[in-house]
Amino acid sequence: MKNVKKHILTAMACLMAALLLAGCGAKMESNDMGMMNAPQTSYDGKYSDGIYDTSGDYEYSMGSDSIVRPADKEAVQTTGRKLIKNVNLRLETKEFDAFIAELNARITAFGGYIQSSSVDGGSYYSRNYRRYATVTARIPAEQLDAFVSGVSEIANVTSRSENTNDVTLSYYDMESHVKALRSEYDTLVGILEKCTELKDVISVQSRITEVLYQIESYQSQLNNYDNLVAYSTITMNISEVERETVVDPETMGERIAAGFSETIADISDDLEDFAVDFVINLPYLLIWAAIIAVIVIVLRVLVRRHKKRREEKRAAQKEAAQMTENPPAK
Repeated sequence: MKNVKKHILTAMACLMAALLLAGCGAKMESNDMGMMNAPQTSYDGKYSDGIYDTSGDYEYSMGSDSIVRPADKEAVQTTGRKLIKNVNLRLETKEFDAFIAELNARITAFGGYIQSSSVDGGSYYSRNYRRYATVTARIPAEQLDAFVSGVSEIANVTSRSENTNDVTLSYYDMESHVKALRSEYDTLVGILEKCTELKDVISVQSRITEVLYQIESYQSQLNNYDNLVAYSTITMNISEVERETVVDPETMGERIAAGFSETIADISDDLEDFAVDFVINLPYLLIWAAIIAVIVIVLRVLVRRHKKRREEKRAAQKEAAQMTENPPAK
């Protein structure tokens, strides 16, 4: 039943191709007609005696609408996996400039290159955090572990994460597409040479253009996969610190010592920050002190004047009262 369905599908494809190329002056081979109606073909079938050889068992690959032959599955097993590795590191260093220089030298020595990098100033609110940098490097896949180990020796690694993306099936699926499309392209060129009417020439050329575009698109994706597989990506977030973080203390004593040391260091940093802020803001403090002093002096003068006037008024009232009680003799 399975073979009957395949022969029916093949016959329908040949019939549709015959209708498309009915205007060609010369008599076409049935194989040419079959290929003309396969714009999205992924058979990569053997072309023999004017018909497709569908004797092999084809299977649909997972996550794709393409058909993968057993030979392609064997290629996946024999040629190795296509793995894209990405590593993320958080690093601390006391010697920021020296570390960045050493890191660049190691990237070059391992045959890699820097994809992107940035350096920025540290936080004003943290004494243990000055400058930080983000460096994304591409390292040959076979050198990745050695490179990460080397970086761990010259910096304090506070966290590490790694993920691997297996693109093996997608990769060989695209290769099958490219092979099928190139086979179709060769057949279309042969058909084009036999066409005698302009409309048929235009139709075939249009399809050739589509095939070439698809080939270039798939090939571009394959090239990108090749680059990602050959060169692993490692992203490093680097912080300049005065003291390095104790990573995962094991015993209770180590935890207590690390916590106590951290607390003392925080208190010291807070006092130092207070002293720095006081000195930095001293001009403002002096200005405000002068303003407050002037205000106090003015208020004291006003209070004295008010007190003096009140005493003078009281003295005048007292004198007037005495004169009323004891009027002067005439």
